[in-house]
Amino acid sequence: MEEFDVIPMFSSPLFSVIVNEDTDELKESNSKFIASTLQGSDNLENATFTILDEHPRVKNILLSYWKKVNKEFLFNDCEHIISTSWITKIERGQFSQVHWHKNSYYSAVYYYDDYDDECADLIMLNPLDKYTDFYTPSSDQNNIFTSAVWGAKPKKNKLLFFPSYISHSVGQHRSNSSRYSLAFNICPIGEYGNGDSYMDTRWYNQSTRIKEEKLGSTSEWSFDMLSETKKSNSMYPGDDQ
Repeated sequence: MEEFDVIPMFSSPLFSVIVNEDTDELKESNSKFIASTLQGSDNLENATFTILDEHPRVKNILLSYWKKVNKEFLFNDCEHIISTSWITKIERGQFSQVHWHKNSYYSAVYYYDDYDDECADLIMLNPLDKYTDFYTPSSDQNNIFTSAVWGAKPKKNKLLFFPSYISHSVGQHRSNSSRYSLAFNICPIGEYGNGDSYMDTRWYNQSTRIKEEKLGSTSEWSFDMLSETKKSNSMYPGDDQ
């Protein structure tokens, strides 16, 4: 029988590595956690999203692992920074809702604590699943080509990178020990893109800012805003002028 060449086109890669350096100092910030049950919610008024700025040595270590991933697999010419970073905590019986991260290129999770076999997995959802109208699961052969979800088990010093568009959650935690982890996002800086998609982040670091000019007009004008009180005889709401 002929053998097929199977090519995983347009993959959403999950990079996993064990960090060799000592990062136990992160445990000093466990009290500044964000409950995993609040992930993706708006109830985060007093949350700390720059926790790695309090641990610059660890921040540089984690960023160096990302640079290695970028150099060997993604080949981006621009530089990257860790933008937001925060510690999550989940207790027995808890889980986090499905969410994803906006305004970032890649996201990461770092397991710097100790974990047992009952610790909840990180669960990632297949982003291509919504593009098919057929639900034809293979009950005993879920693999890289057929799975709707992919799980990653926490392990001390395990570092994960995945595209920020990947929806993910934390499964139900069954351990009696609290589950701590560090999450952070990565953004490109410098020059990248071309044409009308060109970007130069130095625009936002100029010492001299261009002052906004106020619009001057001798006539009155306003925006036509949609509202509950606006009536329309059109088949759909919109600009019918």
